[in-house]
Amino acid sequence: MSAPTGVFLSAVTSEFGQARDVLAGDLRTKGFDVTVQEDFRQEGGTSTTLEKLDDYIRRCEAVVCVIGERSGSVPPPDAADKFAAIRPAELERASYTQWELIFALYHGKSIFVYHASATYEPDKPEPSLEDELELQQGFVHWLFETKGVDRNEFADTKDLQILVLKTELGTVRGVRRVGGQSESGLDVGESRGPSIRRKDTAHAHRLPQNRHALVGRVHELADVVGVIEDREPLVMLVGEPGVGKRTILQELTHRDDLPSDFRDGAAIHPAVKTVENLEDLRQAIWEEFYDANDPSTVKPRDREAALRDLQSLIFFPDADGPAGDGATSPDGVTGARPLTELVPELLDEMPGTVFCITAEEHNAENVPGEPIPIDNLTSEAELLALFEVLYKNEVPVDARPAVVALCVAKRGNPGDIDLLARDARKAGRRSRGSQEDPLIAWAAELAPPDQSPELAKAMKMLHAVGTDVPRGVAVAVLGSSDVIDEAIDDGRLEEGSPRYRLNPVLADNVGQQVDAEAGRPALMLEVFHGTIGWALDALNSEIFENRSFVVRMLQWGVDSGRDLVEQGGDDDVSEARGRWSKVITLGQTVEAAMALSGRHGAWEQVLQSVEGAARSDLEQVSADDRSASPAAHGVARVTDDPKSTKDALGWALHQLGSRALLRDELKEARTYLNKALQHRAGTTARDLTRKNLMQIPLAIVPFAVLVFVPVLLAAVVLAVLNPFDDSAPTIDISPDFLEFETDEESQEFRVENAGDGPVEITSIDIVEAGDALTGFQIEPVSGAPDDSCKRNDEIPKDGFCTIRVRSDGSRSTALLEVKVSSRTGLNGDQSAVLVSEPEHAG
Repeated sequence: MSAPTGVFLSAVTSEFGQARDVLAGDLRTKGFDVTVQEDFRQEGGTSTTLEKLDDYIRRCEAVVCVIGERSGSVPPPDAADKFAAIRPAELERASYTQWELIFALYHGKSIFVYHASATYEPDKPEPSLEDELELQQGFVHWLFETKGVDRNEFADTKDLQILVLKTELGTVRGVRRVGGQSESGLDVGESRGPSIRRKDTAHAHRLPQNRHALVGRVHELADVVGVIEDREPLVMLVGEPGVGKRTILQELTHRDDLPSDFRDGAAIHPAVKTVENLEDLRQAIWEEFYDANDPSTVKPRDREAALRDLQSLIFFPDADGPAGDGATSPDGVTGARPLTELVPELLDEMPGTVFCITAEEHNAENVPGEPIPIDNLTSEAELLALFEVLYKNEVPVDARPAVVALCVAKRGNPGDIDLLARDARKAGRRSRGSQEDPLIAWAAELAPPDQSPELAKAMKMLHAVGTDVPRGVAVAVLGSSDVIDEAIDDGRLEEGSPRYRLNPVLADNVGQQVDAEAGRPALMLEVFHGTIGWALDALNSEIFENRSFVVRMLQWGVDSGRDLVEQGGDDDVSEARGRWSKVITLGQTVEAAMALSGRHGAWEQVLQSVEGAARSDLEQVSADDRSASPAAHGVARVTDDPKSTKDALGWALHQLGSRALLRDELKEARTYLNKALQHRAGTTARDLTRKNLMQIPLAIVPFAVLVFVPVLLAAVVLAVLNPFDDSAPTIDISPDFLEFETDEESQEFRVENAGDGPVEITSIDIVEAGDALTGFQIEPVSGAPDDSCKRNDEIPKDGFCTIRVRSDGSRSTALLEVKVSSRTGLNGDQSAVLVSEPEHAG
């Protein structure tokens, strides 16, 4: 295994201490070996801090520099004089943080510079006595003006996190290395690309070894091995909860008689520690068989090609678990369907792979393949043998008939027998010191196990949520961790680091009780509030580990709010808006953990929940505004200022666009980023969105070059036969779209040229699914005819024009489409047109 990539993180503590700690944690979560200047100052030895910095930066792979207005402390002259030869002539003196960047440039390291905007709020409001503002101003001028180093601007810690994520994925350009060396991401050791490679399958991930030997499953094991040998694409074990499907799978992954001619390994189980959406499930499988500097650098198309080429055997236990795409789950949350419904799609995408899964019969009806039934045990000898294995002791002869009768009463279900054995062991502990064998008394008159109100609530809570619950959330709802430990000991809860779920054998009974009490909404609300408190204090790694649960709670917050609004009461609407506000808070809290982990499916689900909550809230504000009378409310018809919600919507759309940009989904990125501009209020936020939009044409240049090479060669031949025409060709730029509400009779929109050259308007249309809509009219802007956007008009660089749209009110929303072209030549810089936020006309 290769050593982690060494990254030095440079920042002035008084200005960026908290941001640096957050950033260091994010990078360490991604597997980087992160070091900061304070680490060297705490070391002993005779070397100066400056010498230690130089030594480490020479050995590390990348340097991340966070720069602002403060310089930090300056080393003593004697320490700095040793390095006078490499100090730039323009700088008479330099602080420690400035020297860190000088060392990185001198040693030719990959450098990534992040510059705080004017709106950034430092950790400490005032500079320290060590800070020399003029010294920093001179350094910043030398770095960016004289040296010409690239930089990425950020407004707060969240912006910084996302910028570093994008840099790591190779989307945002870093600083050019000295000597004309190429740009690279943080994985500088292998900077030419993701370097996909197959893993050694000799140490393939397998399911945990069973705690005890299987009883009565010889025939089922033989059946499964036979189907695998026949190379059926899907091997499915079907049976009721508790019958032992997962136990059989665990046994199979450690058997020696499985086929060994799978090129990429047999008995492989994806390290999926939580249920996944389809996108992240593909990623998890890919990571089991392939490796790269950073798996999240692998583009979806490259990953899908690698999975198509795979020849392997994959085990999926608990395929009945909700995955996050599709139907409605028992708790009323839209967006969860069993993994059994995702497997058919995987079969098409991975033709060389055999999947072995477990499922309940009702979830296996639409899955291709012949299921292998796993039934309860019927032999009394096998029932007694299984009870003794789970009881961890021999059953006395006098107690055997009663024990067998209890097992038969449980229909021979191994899960129920496991609960019986646990209760018997507990009864034995309670009767220590008694002369009579405790099992005889227990078996003669089985008393129902004690169940405290707290334990009953824990079981109901887990059933209501319908997925694994993090320990921190469970403790917040129950008020104590003792009840969790008790339930695990009794077998009522199943533990899965660090999550808990209801034993599926008990799920039906608990579900009937919850339905009878109609207690699910109240329990879900408690869990929802507990989740927010837990997420605010949880580490990114904890949030990522529990991503399925987090996504479920976000979606519940959105959907339950909409259900409340349908009830129509003022209190219901107020509660709904409160839930949507908390969804936004929770989503913005957990988003970085999903993004930095490289699980783009969960990242998208979080952002879509925030978008849904923000849109629902804004729609409700608009509805309240329209229904209220001006006389009743005076001038301010809406009491709640929707600005923060609008900002949240703009943020979510921007992040969705950035995600699409990372994945090379350029059309989707352009659409999301253009929509984000409608809702981003701050200048810095709008500039960041424009900056990402401007990357889209740059991102397609490598592909365009490949496409145009044959065209250019043909043009050379044609030029010999035809008169030479030196006029630049016209290039059609991807159209820009803006979705707007038609609640006003007429509205004005501003079209800005944010490119590097003039553009010409090709068309202006109101469309839906590519077709023009009726009921709208494009008309001149009154009082400023020269500023009106018209077909064939040219917009100069940094120029703009205005579109006025009149609506007949027949539709609630519409989509404005602006097409432009540019005559910059095939090798010139393409221009982009951005549609800004509408300015409402009177």
